[in-house]
Amino acid sequence: MDKLRKLQAEKEQREAEAKLRVEKEEREAKLQAEKERPEATYYDRAKEVLQKRYNLTEDGYRQRFRTCSPKEGENPSMFIVRLKTYLERWMKLAEAPQTCL
Repeated sequence: MDKLRKLQAEKEQREAEAKLRVEKEEREAKLQAEKERPEATYYDRAKEVLQKRYNLTEDGYRQRFRTCSPKEGENPSMFIVRLKTYLERWMKLAEAPQTCL
């Protein structure tokens, strides 16, 4: 039983690390866009500019989901979490019914 718990804990940690990695990439993209476009001061305009600039749109996440492949050093669990994150964000931006997830 200890071995099973240990494996489960490791799996959960890998999934959390993969999700954090995706979130970090998005934060870095937003920070870079803010440096490049200081005139985008209003929230809605800034959000739109960032999404288009870094392809964080419905189509961008669809493309990421469809072309996703494992990165070097990424284990299957981490890859699946990243793939799932792309799918969830794609469906959210597409305003798809939650019954499909």
